[in-house]
Amino acid sequence: MPTPTFEQRAAEIAAAMKVLANATITEAHWPMACADAVCALVRADNSATARHTPDGAHVDGRAAHRLLGVRGTTYFGVDPLPPSGIWLRVDDRTGKSAVRVTVYTDPGHALSLLLFFDRATTTEERIGARMLLEIVEPVLASSATFRAQLARRSIKRDARGATSSALGAEDVTRLRDRYGLTSREIEVTGLLLRGESNRDIADRLSISEHTARHHTENVLGKLGVRSRAAIPRAVSPLRSSGPFRTS
Repeated sequence: MPTPTFEQRAAEIAAAMKVLANATITEAHWPMACADAVCALVRADNSATARHTPDGAHVDGRAAHRLLGVRGTTYFGVDPLPPSGIWLRVDDRTGKSAVRVTVYTDPGHALSLLLFFDRATTTEERIGARMLLEIVEPVLASSATFRAQLARRSIKRDARGATSSALGAEDVTRLRDRYGLTSREIEVTGLLLRGESNRDIADRLSISEHTARHHTENVLGKLGVRSRAAIPRAVSPLRSSGPFRTS
């Protein structure tokens, strides 16, 4: 295979970067798209991905079978979460090699791209591959972090949407104008109507459980009721009460 020119290499790096930074690729397909792009860039023969959580690794890709079972510890180590950065392993007997690039998106959550060279590689080839990976790794890390942030925002929006769906426009007006509830207390009321506990409310609104309990007490006080079960009738006389958890 002829050695690529500088211009060809630059174009290949730019193409790989474009995939890594492409926010239009769905979350389900983006890791494997990155693995394919980087695999082509470093001239590897096969690739796989692994999403790491404190519970373990969830693998995907054409070479995913290599990461399952006991052999998985060869590529990930004995800890459930591998260290971030670039890791390269060479089989002394065959000269074949594997590369792992790991980036963290949240504490306890990481993404690994694994690239396999199913042929003997030279020292020069491995050095070249590592240099290319050191170029793309920061883009992979920033893109993965950005996607994780978008996912968290989407979860928060869904939580607020669920809150709004529990309250009609007239309910919101009554809570604000008649009872003097703040915007946050209206959010909490919507979640209470859905049967959420203080802990659930805290998780959904990204606040402490103590603060959630404080908001709940304020809502009950302003509505003039003693229990969560009485909230539906206070909010809307036509609303039938449903089951509520008490903590």
